[in-house]
Amino acid sequence: MAINILVQIYAQEILNERLKSLKSKKFPNLHQSTNTTNFAFDFAFFHQALANDDVIGFVDMLEHMSTNKQLPLLTIFSQKSPLGNSLLHEAANFGSTKITKVTVDHFPFLLTKKNILGDNAIHVATKNKYLKVLEVLINSSTVELQMRNSIGNTALHEAMFFPICYEAVSLLFWTNPNTAYILNEDGKSPLCLATHNKEIVGLLLLAPYGNCGLIRRPQLELPFYDAIRMERLANNYIEGIHFILTKLRQHALVKSQKGDLPIHISSKKGHIKAVEIFLEQQWHDPSKLLNSLGQNILHVAAKHGQDKFEKLLNERDKNGHTTLHLASMNFHSNVVCTLTWERRVNLNQLNKKGLTASDIVRQNERTTRQILTDWALTTAGTAMSIKGSKILSRKPRMLSILMATVAFTAGLTVPGGLDNSSDDRTKGMAILANEWAFQAFVLCDTFAMFFSIMGVFILIWSIILETEMARVRH
Repeated sequence: MAINILVQIYAQEILNERLKSLKSKKFPNLHQSTNTTNFAFDFAFFHQALANDDVIGFVDMLEHMSTNKQLPLLTIFSQKSPLGNSLLHEAANFGSTKITKVTVDHFPFLLTKKNILGDNAIHVATKNKYLKVLEVLINSSTVELQMRNSIGNTALHEAMFFPICYEAVSLLFWTNPNTAYILNEDGKSPLCLATHNKEIVGLLLLAPYGNCGLIRRPQLELPFYDAIRMERLANNYIEGIHFILTKLRQHALVKSQKGDLPIHISSKKGHIKAVEIFLEQQWHDPSKLLNSLGQNILHVAAKHGQDKFEKLLNERDKNGHTTLHLASMNFHSNVVCTLTWERRVNLNQLNKKGLTASDIVRQNERTTRQILTDWALTTAGTAMSIKGSKILSRKPRMLSILMATVAFTAGLTVPGGLDNSSDDRTKGMAILANEWAFQAFVLCDTFAMFFSIMGVFILIWSIILETEMARVRH
């Protein structure tokens, strides 16, 4: 083992000496310029050596080209392919670790060179997931990790694209943690792109929060927003939101540039599970989670046509109560108005007792709040149930029957009593029959008897009619 290491070191020293000799070689008939392009440079000449990572063959080809074409080594390494690739790009593209090491040792300026796509060698190695090549490039320099390509991606951005290599992400991140927050042209940071992978999110959240003031952190790049938009990763994006929320709970109250909180974005997209996760955080008053237009999550969902939230509007609790039932029984007239204005709310939904919201309100004592709540339900067209109609009609029906009974009883037990004398003409007659007050009493009692009986019949008829109407509605 030790002998092999010594042989490798010796071979490396020989290569370095050969390259130093080539670099120092003078060509008096040529200007020592890196811009010499008056010759046909064929990168295919090096492809075999690059594909096999044959560093000795690579140096042999450099020596051959330099001697035959009378070109300085610096000029050769300054050439670009039709795609704008340098020899370092090509070495990274082929995964040639040894050739990459030799190239960056002698020509480190190539680390900052970009091709047509704006990629430097580190971008290329990251895209191809060549971890060993990436290690060589990173060990040579760390400044290039913040360089962006034509679409604004750093190497860490590129590492987030499928298939994700955790080792590459970890290597890039720990070399320069601040890159986790750099935005690309789409306004996304590597942290945003990683929201579907809890393991990588956990790693990137270790980055310094303040970033030493070098890199701005606008609301657009908060990881919540990108996690919410990932519908195609339904299961994973929920895990990502939950994980981020446990780490950065305060970010759930940071608005985007459009004035929306993360919970509003979830509502717009119809992500009920995401909304539930945000609401589970036990905010002081979820109804106060408003966007810049003063809209809550139900407003936003209705505005963007998310019919999935109809399930939440009409969802019933253990007692069968919907949100409308609960708001009505507590006489929250303003909430009742908001709910009844929403066309997707089922106004005639029954609870487990078979009662609608209107039934519940009308069973209680008549207070100002109860009257306002009843008015809100009535104007919205909320109907009473069959059971509610029967319950509501019991009191006036009983009152009418009671009045008829009292009137009938009063007719049998007249004031002053009956004449018990022996006179057959007056026997059994009311003693006060000739008094005007008694005659007025009889007249009033007759009217009371008549109207109470009529009231009973009318109530019975209204019950039958209301029952039929309720049956049609439900």
